[in-house]
Amino acid sequence: MGRDMSPATRWWFGGYKPPGGGEIQGRLVAYASDAIVAAYEESGKAESQAFLKFSVWKSAYDRVHKERPDLEFSDDDPEQVRASKALHSAQGKLGRKTRR
Repeated sequence: MGRDMSPATRWWFGGYKPPGGGEIQGRLVAYASDAIVAAYEESGKAESQAFLKFSVWKSAYDRVHKERPDLEFSDDDPEQVRASKALHSAQGKLGRKTRR
């Protein structure tokens, strides 16, 4: 909280706790359009899939690193290099467009 707030203002906002996932979902179902609710559900599915895939990758990485601590991982995979260059190119184009 900012020090420049009055004690009453600090008291009012100091006890604020952001809503949990259940509260957010309840509010969306009650007040949001069907498209927004669908987007929220899809984002939850995507987050779950990303978490699962990361967990699988991390488990495999830890296992390999434990068996071969001397093994170094590199970014010289041609597909990874191509994707990285495409990303940097797109970011550069976007940056030039927004700076004008």
